[in-house]
Amino acid sequence: AISNARVRLPDWVNRFEGARSLQVYWDSVYRSLDLHERGHVQISLEGAKDMERALNEIPEQPTCEAVTAEAHRRAQQVWSMVQRRQMAYDAETDHGRRQWSPYRD
Repeated sequence: AISNARVRLPDWVNRFEGARSLQVYWDSVYRSLDLHERGHVQISLEGAKDMERALNEIPEQPTCEAVTAEAHRRAQQVWSMVQRRQMAYDAETDHGRRQWSPYRD
């Protein structure tokens, strides 16, 4: 089972050269962004489980071509559902702007 993912977040290389108030703001935005992206990861992981289940439940087919066609159909269906969930999550959170983070004012 898939249980991890890699998310690339921005890095402020010379952070400690910036004003303290800007560092504090950066830290809060960074944590909120991390929280938001973790939500996207969770949706993807749930989608991977849905994909595995959908493919494992393919009934016996008369030919390899029929299995392949059914697998493609089911994969596209799950992928579309995951994409809709991702878009709804961004709409609901305004891409994380409305998402609560304990580190954000």
